[in-house]
Amino acid sequence: MINVTKNIKKACFVVIWLSCLIRAENSNEIAISTDFSVYNGEGSILLHWSIPDSIKGKNTIIYSQKFGDKEFKEIAVLPSETLFFLETNCDPGERYFYKIVVQDIQGKFFTV
Repeated sequence: MINVTKNIKKACFVVIWLSCLIRAENSNEIAISTDFSVYNGEGSILLHWSIPDSIKGKNTIIYSQKFGDKEFKEIAVLPSETLFFLETNCDPGERYFYKIVVQDIQGKFFTV
């Protein structure tokens, strides 16, 4: 019984891993390693990030998703020099998720 459970866990892991690989190959976004900080305020959240010098940014797109929502929504498009964003429309007690995408001068997208 224990071996069956282990095999089921391994199979699930492989399926999830393969689906992530396929999704990543179909996406035109490249994930980059960077510093990212979040600061909580009263009714606001401050996001601060950095991008590598090797990326020559054109603009930065901020997406937000409230816990329970099905999709991320674009909330801001910023110049590439801007490395922070203050979200002021936060409901107290709600959980938010953010996605930051940098578009470079060649049209490539990088997810922070």
